[in-house]
Amino acid sequence: MLNLEFKLKVYKACEKVVLEKRKLLSLQLDSARLSANSETKSSAGDKHETGRALAQLEQENLAKQFSFLERLESDLSQLKADQISEKVEKGALVQTDKMTLFFGVALGELKVENKLVFAISTASPIGKIALDKTMGDSFIVNGNTHNISYIA
Repeated sequence: MLNLEFKLKVYKACEKVVLEKRKLLSLQLDSARLSANSETKSSAGDKHETGRALAQLEQENLAKQFSFLERLESDLSQLKADQISEKVEKGALVQTDKMTLFFGVALGELKVENKLVFAISTASPIGKIALDKTMGDSFIVNGNTHNISYIA
């Protein structure tokens, strides 16, 4: 059965995933900057310019990923992980007859204490349908009925 202690562990697992993503993006961005800065002028000027342009595109892509990550961090920090939810809302941990869902951040599949938990956004298709439902309610996604047995 889900409880506040397990909910906090799920929240900590989400924090860990976000931190790992931040570290990985930082390394990639440092590598991209180093690559762009180490491009030296060669006899093939076009090759040099193409390399710099590709490095610049990679830096821009990584900057967009950082922006998305910052939104995830902000969303995560606003969740009520230390409170029991009465309904499906941001920060709610929900057990259905088919799966365990943590609402508030789109991080996907997590394994917490050998239990599979899906961290999803309330703006996701499931999130929109399940929002404001309470224990005993059900919702249908892709033709599958999910019965809510517990909310923490």
